[in-house]
Amino acid sequence: MELLTFGQLSTIYDRMANAADQKAIARQFGTQVELLRSWLQTLSYVRNVCAHHSRLWNRELGNAPKAPKKKPENWVAMPIVVADTNIRPHLRL
Repeated sequence: MELLTFGQLSTIYDRMANAADQKAIARQFGTQVELLRSWLQTLSYVRNVCAHHSRLWNRELGNAPKAPKKKPENWVAMPIVVADTNIRPHLRL
């Protein structure tokens, strides 16, 4: 069940009055506020481009997502192997 769109989630996070709440949320994902904010905005934009059947290749993202300065060891982890081939991980994003 969809409760919030990426756009709504990004806007709510961006407009939180208490910076401590933003930090707490970012900490849950093991990142900083600005990094999480940039990824939420980019995911929202990419989702909208794809959902409205527009092209994504050769498109300027405007605000590109920021990369962490110090990447954790598991930054690029091995993909999850799903035993049941009927489950499509890309639909769970």
